[in-house]
Amino acid sequence: MARPYFLLALSMTLVGLTVALAKTLASELPVFVVGFLRCAIAALALVPFAAKQGLISKRPTKADLVPIVGQGIFGVFLFTAFLFYGVQRTNALSAGIISSLLPIVVAVLSFLWLKEPMNRFRIVGIGFAMAGVLALNVSASDNSGTTNTIGNILVFLAILSEGVYVIYAKRSATRLPGALTAFYVNLVGLFCFLPFALPIFFAFDWTGVAISIW
Repeated sequence: MARPYFLLALSMTLVGLTVALAKTLASELPVFVVGFLRCAIAALALVPFAAKQGLISKRPTKADLVPIVGQGIFGVFLFTAFLFYGVQRTNALSAGIISSLLPIVVAVLSFLWLKEPMNRFRIVGIGFAMAGVLALNVSASDNSGTTNTIGNILVFLAILSEGVYVIYAKRSATRLPGALTAFYVNLVGLFCFLPFALPIFFAFDWTGVAISIW
C-alpha cells in the first residue's frame, strides 16, 4: 500500500521542481517554444518505455481518447502556458506556495466531478489553504510596489489545470499502462503547442541561449 503514496509524493515533488525551473526558463525562452520542446523531449524519452508496454500492439480505444486528450490539453498545454506566463509576473516563492494547493484542488474536483465524499478534515484544510492564498495575494508585491496578483492568478490557473489532469488520469489509469498513456499525453501536448511555437521557433535567436538553459 505504501508504494502508490510514494509514487504520488514523488510526482508532486517533480511538479514543484517544474515550478522552480519555470522561472529560469521563462526568462530566457519563449513560453510556447519551451512547451513544444518539453513535449518533444518527453515523448522521445518515453518511446522505449511505451514500446515495452505495447506502443505497437495496444492502440487507444475511443473510450481512451477523451481522458488522453483531456490530460494533454489541461496537464501539458494549459498547465505549461499558465505556469510559465505566471512565473514571469510573480516570484518563485509565491508560485511555490500556490502550487501547494494542488492536493486541495484535486480534492474539490474529486468531490464535484467524481462524487467522492468530502469529510470535515478536507473542508478545514481547504479553508486554511484558501486563507493562505488570499493573504499571499494581499501582501505579495515586487520592489516597485506593484502587486503580483495577475501572476499569482495565472499560476493558480496552472494548478487548476493540473488538477483536471489528475482527475482525467484517475479515470484512465486502469485503461492503459502508465508509460504508454504518458507518451500519448505528451504527443497531444506537442500538437497543441505546434501552431503557437512554429512561427516563433525559426525567428528566435538560438545562438543567445546559454548551455545551462539546455
